[in-house]
Amino acid sequence: MTTGLAPLVGTRFFLAALADAPRNGVTMGTLYLLVLLLARTLLRGRRFAATAFAVPLFALFLSYFSLLSGTPFALLPILLAAFHAAGWTLILVRLGLLPAVVIASLFDLAVSMSLTFDLEAWYSGQTLWAVAITLGLAVWAYHTSQRVGPRGSTQ
Repeated sequence: MTTGLAPLVGTRFFLAALADAPRNGVTMGTLYLLVLLLARTLLRGRRFAATAFAVPLFALFLSYFSLLSGTPFALLPILLAAFHAAGWTLILVRLGLLPAVVIASLFDLAVSMSLTFDLEAWYSGQTLWAVAITLGLAVWAYHTSQRVGPRGSTQ
């Protein structure tokens, strides 16, 4: 997996990468939801059969470039893509589109930034911002999920 170097150029490129992560998350989530919908439509509403058809299809889509490389380790990316596709299917079927979009956005944020454990590095500010955004989103989601609704019950 490659990391984008554009956010290292300057603040405006860093902010552009931050703004691009939700767009990529929405694109990825709706693309896979479309694959699931098409599989379910083609297989006439059989939920399990549609899922069993969509997971390998999306895994092949994710590992397309690994298949073209012809290296002896090409099987590992295919297996990882299969686990990735199975996770996407589980999230979309059980939780819906919004959690899938949020997870894809955070994944894109982590991939597009040059993250480091060395806080003395000159680009460690990006790591701190990415971690702060992720933690802020997690705290906000927890706080929102714990709101008290009408008559004292949680929503």
